[in-house]
Amino acid sequence: DNNGYILVVIHVSTSSQTIKVSIEDTPSQVLASFFAKTANKRVLLGIPENMSEEDFVLRVCGREEYLYGEKALESFNWIRQSLKNGEEIHLVLETPPNPELDLVQREDWAQVDDCTGVTGTHEQLTIAEKDHERVFTISMWDCNRKFRMKVLGIDIPALPKVPELTVFIEASIFHGQQLLAQERTTSKTFNEEVLWNCWLEFNIKIKDLPKGARLNLQVICGKQPQTPNSKGGSYHDNTAGTGCLEAKTKNRLLYYVNLLLIDHRSLLRQGEFILHMWKMPEKSEESSSSINADKLTSATNPDKASSMAIAILLDKYCYPVVLPKSREVGRDCGVGNDEGDAGERGQREMPNHLKKQFEAILSTDPLHPLSPEDKELLWHFRHECMRDPRAYPKLLGSVRWGKQEDVLATHRLLDRSYAWDTSGLDVGLAMQLLDCHYSDAQVRSMAVRKLETLEDDDVLRYLLQLVQAVKFEPYHDSALVRFLLKRALRSKRIGHFLFWFLRSEIAQSMHYQQRYAVLLEAYLRGCGENMLQDFRKQVEMTEALQKVTREIKAMSADKYDITAQVVFQLRQKLETLQSSGLPESFRVPYDPGLRAGALLIEQCKVMASKKKPLWLQFKRADPTTLSKDPIGIIFKDGDDLRQDMLILQILLIMESIWETESLDLCLLPYGCISTGNRI
Repeated sequence: DNNGYILVVIHVSTSSQTIKVSIEDTPSQVLASFFAKTANKRVLLGIPENMSEEDFVLRVCGREEYLYGEKALESFNWIRQSLKNGEEIHLVLETPPNPELDLVQREDWAQVDDCTGVTGTHEQLTIAEKDHERVFTISMWDCNRKFRMKVLGIDIPALPKVPELTVFIEASIFHGQQLLAQERTTSKTFNEEVLWNCWLEFNIKIKDLPKGARLNLQVICGKQPQTPNSKGGSYHDNTAGTGCLEAKTKNRLLYYVNLLLIDHRSLLRQGEFILHMWKMPEKSEESSSSINADKLTSATNPDKASSMAIAILLDKYCYPVVLPKSREVGRDCGVGNDEGDAGERGQREMPNHLKKQFEAILSTDPLHPLSPEDKELLWHFRHECMRDPRAYPKLLGSVRWGKQEDVLATHRLLDRSYAWDTSGLDVGLAMQLLDCHYSDAQVRSMAVRKLETLEDDDVLRYLLQLVQAVKFEPYHDSALVRFLLKRALRSKRIGHFLFWFLRSEIAQSMHYQQRYAVLLEAYLRGCGENMLQDFRKQVEMTEALQKVTREIKAMSADKYDITAQVVFQLRQKLETLQSSGLPESFRVPYDPGLRAGALLIEQCKVMASKKKPLWLQFKRADPTTLSKDPIGIIFKDGDDLRQDMLILQILLIMESIWETESLDLCLLPYGCISTGNRI
């Protein structure tokens, strides 16, 4: 009602009691009101004398969703939706679920390495001023020579059908999308085996290689012979890979592979590598839509039998060469000393005539590339930038990641990112720092730190993008992955959707299959026995239905109209499935609060569409349900539904913005949703 009171019906076994509560009451206050009102009816309701409201929880009728915690009723999604739709609020009084059902089998996991990312300071690792017997490692920052590699050759079991005659290797060092250095070999005739045995020296010193730097190797095919050409030392974004090269000479990129030059333990790679390369997809292939993300993978092609292999040799050292985590304070050896000088910083105040230019840079679209002059301005006034979180993505995109002193200066700035930590949450800003342009662990950790404040509902809202952003992490273990695991283990609903998003990526993305499989295994090891059983049932159900869909598709492959015979065949197959021991009930993958029971076979049919999706109806498995409607599921095989999910997500986010801002579409000025106008 207008005073903020609502009626709630609470069911206990076969009885029910209606009580009036405030929408600002917490679930425990609702329980207290219920017990006060039913004090004389306890025997009638079957509530034992020795039990009080602390021994019970409230569950939504017909759904596996609980109202608990110290939040007001109005903050629960389900309550808000019911009020919005004018529906009665029905709850069940139950004892809490048994926590022993969520028991986790604890065991050592070989994937977890105690050495991951653990490294010392430069002073601890350096060989300078140490006895020969006490040298165990070399600091990368003592390596003053240029980075080089030897291209031994390439080998492929069967030549691709290409009319081009020559081939060369282009080797680039990237950090995110920033090209740090690039070299290429001479051109040779394209055969099953091509040998170069030549060293390529890059215009970047070993000490300047940042963590996350990847060596990108490409086999490029061309008609006319190429001469060796160096493009080293230039700092620019290269989102199109070899696009500029292709345009000029009609060269074709055929194969590519990446190698992280510094591994997850902060060790510089040494010695010989034979890397199995990925084939560039044809424009007509489905995989071509994800090529920009796929080209960043540091995984090698698992199909070793038929893929192109490249053999390279990196310099070998007597000791492990380690990238230090930092320099000891006060021993900066002249690197970036202006950082600590407050007087110097005072002089870096931005003059008024540049403030307009600075504002203009900040207001440019995130997809708009910055000019070298813009980047120089942002870097020069980096202390000023640090006061405005909106400037962070553009400032961090202006850092020369192939200059050790600039990287150290950036890390010192990020250690003092007070403005970022105290600013309000801007999800879009944090997500920008998790895209493919930023490979630095400290930058990405800072973005994740901001996301830590997200409520569970908001994590769910952006989960699709967060799972995709895992592709842009240089290493399997990262702040983002740990954030996703933590939130999934803390909320079963997040865990449920993370499971399906990861499973989808493992099925569709060869390039990141291993990474997502490691993440999924880590989650499944911690989610508890109950969730594992639930996932087994869902997977069993989807695999059985997938088999049926494929058989139906094969029967009527080219027909758009569905004959009675096809529907009859479907129902027969479903009958056989049902009697052969399908799970009695399972969580609905798209709505884990619902549990579906037996198939209502006479209501199932095949839809007239190219992929022949199944229209399925299931009984509701929850005995407390008040709905007479069955659970409807459209089961489709062979389509990537992530685009559909993206559209639904945009609509949900828009709806939540309208709700939050209390906007009413009816109040919007006439014509503001017409073409070309933004709300």
